[in-house]
Amino acid sequence: MSIPRGRTGNGDRRTPPETFDIVRAVVRKISYQFPDCPEGRFMLAVIAVALNDLITNRHGGEYEIYREAAARYLQGDIWHAHIAGVDPEWIRAQLTKAGIDFGGSKK
Repeated sequence: MSIPRGRTGNGDRRTPPETFDIVRAVVRKISYQFPDCPEGRFMLAVIAVALNDLITNRHGGEYEIYREAAARYLQGDIWHAHIAGVDPEWIRAQLTKAGIDFGGSKK
């Protein structure tokens, strides 16, 4: 299963609301692995922003740049997770289980 992208009811090509629900659920699940301190919440927030950038379905130069950067980040070391003591491979496994296509295996 992959994240659905398509037309919403109003005819715009936007990310369907249920896609954001899936990402929100994944962020909630991985959040329990991060330290409950300002630094831990910040590290988690960086990953959450990358996920939101990844799933945006808007077109245009800046959105494409954000989406590509997010995919590279999530395929890479995810060093914010590593610093917080969370295994990046585990995060990628959670994304895969949720059907979020982040570009496949680590490059």
